[in-house]
Amino acid sequence: EKALVEAMIDRRMDGIIIIGPRVPDDELREIASRIPTVLLAYYAQGPVNFDTVNNDDQHGARLVAEHLIAAGYRNIAYLSQELHPTAAAQVTWQREVGFRAGMEAAGLAAHVQVVHSLQTPRETQHVARQLLESRHRPEAIFCWTDFIALEVLSVARELGLSVPGDLAVVGYDNTGYCDLAQNSLTSIDQSGQVLGLQAARMLTERIKGREEPEHFVVTPRLVARASSQPKVR
Repeated sequence: EKALVEAMIDRRMDGIIIIGPRVPDDELREIASRIPTVLLAYYAQGPVNFDTVNNDDQHGARLVAEHLIAAGYRNIAYLSQELHPTAAAQVTWQREVGFRAGMEAAGLAAHVQVVHSLQTPRETQHVARQLLESRHRPEAIFCWTDFIALEVLSVARELGLSVPGDLAVVGYDNTGYCDLAQNSLTSIDQSGQVLGLQAARMLTERIKGREEPEHFVVTPRLVARASSQPKVR
């Protein structure tokens, strides 16, 4: 990651947008002191000299918890990625915080199950299979991104489980794949076009000389589909 940034600086780029960096604030501040910088999907942990653009990940994850609880689900797992030393800055951690808060508000803290996994298809399928074949199989799985949710849907069908009859699944990002009939995946829409437009606007302003940091946040919305229909009791 640092080598790519250095290569861009060496090539005299006018500015840089970094998505979901895994380096600490102090290194990012050093980068921003050398080149106009905007960060997408990153939560700074202190005063910084760069701009950030995020959707409200905690709010989005809380919407998922509230939606699943209202639909009758109680034992809900959150499938996340492995955390790094900069965990608090990651969207996956922010979503975990929001999800736990939603469950705790409903008195269901004891029903929360969080699994951190590598993000390769094979590892995701392995973890999903373990969850779905476990003695205490969750009633619903909230995945930190749609592409993980699609893997979970695939494994569930291989095991003969119906969605949402036996299992509810919710993703995050509201990608085009969610609308496909075979998926019909409930997901959080984080207004990706707005995030991109704001990042480009900020970077242009930075290049023109703005120095005061700006932090833009989009309010997400939940798009409900068949994968999380109310539980039949």
